[in-house]
Amino acid sequence: LNGSHNTIADDIDQETVLVFPDFTCVTNIPRTREGARGLWEWAVDPAVERGNAIVEKSPFKTWILPYSCVILLCSHKKRDNRCALTAPKLENAFVHSLQENGWAADTQLECHCLMGTPLEDLQGTHEERQETISKELKNSAEEKRALILKTSHIGGHKFAGNCIIYTPQGSSVWYGRVSPHEVESIVVNTIIHGLVLAPLLR
Repeated sequence: LNGSHNTIADDIDQETVLVFPDFTCVTNIPRTREGARGLWEWAVDPAVERGNAIVEKSPFKTWILPYSCVILLCSHKKRDNRCALTAPKLENAFVHSLQENGWAADTQLECHCLMGTPLEDLQGTHEERQETISKELKNSAEEKRALILKTSHIGGHKFAGNCIIYTPQGSSVWYGRVSPHEVESIVVNTIIHGLVLAPLLR
């Protein structure tokens, strides 16, 4: 998917990619075929162990996302503009509801959010590094902070508004036919209390 986030790499010709369910942000990816191949090899290939962006040879820099959840809203409009019309309204509703419930809500990934040591630079044994990653994921889950991004087509214009919620625990929930009226219930029940709203499931 393409996302509405800007690259946070120092070089504007390098991309920043969010990887799920790993809940990581991978930076410094060249906008080339070799860059795409490297991203697959070091971060996306299903054979790569979850959180295993700590391979010392990796040419990239990877951080755990410092959010309790990432909310992706389909805003695709090439074939059908329903998602494009719905996504901005949902974004506003999520920001308002999250803030009303005492959460911070970001609509752009900022480099200052990625503090600390990149996973590639972690020291210690494999087990110690995995423990550090687990602690960072646990800390993210307790942040009371959400990242909301608009994305390209995720399939199913008839399900507009389409919403995917990812968490540091590696889970995701896909909701369809979401309107601003459902957002408060999603925030309270799914994001805060971890409950799935069956009538909205895709």
